[in-house]
Amino acid sequence: MANTAAPQLRAAADLLRLKALSVPREPWTLELLGEGTSHPGYPQRVTNAQAIIVAETFEGRRPEQLAIGPYLVLLHPGMGLAVADLLDALAADMEENPDMPGAGWDAATRIADAILRAHEALPTTV
Repeated sequence: MANTAAPQLRAAADLLRLKALSVPREPWTLELLGEGTSHPGYPQRVTNAQAIIVAETFEGRRPEQLAIGPYLVLLHPGMGLAVADLLDALAADMEENPDMPGAGWDAATRIADAILRAHEALPTTV
């Protein structure tokens, strides 16, 4: 059964790597609105080192709205590449030891499934 999951992990790793390598890979930072603005300290946008805007937020004060920017900063392309490497390593482990489920196989399969499903949900022009 583990052998059937290895191709799924590799497909997710390939997709994640492709997407991560297609954008600037510097870590992302969170810009906050400054003093004298309508909402000082509000997370206004996520940018990278080249000052490319990754995402902008709209004003909202609910905790879940304030949490979006910091969450995106954690998921910069370097994180995507690290996850892709992990999925590839676990796929290799699955192929080498198909009868001995390894630690993290179930979690890796869920991660791969989530990546592939998210990609399927994207508009076809992306």
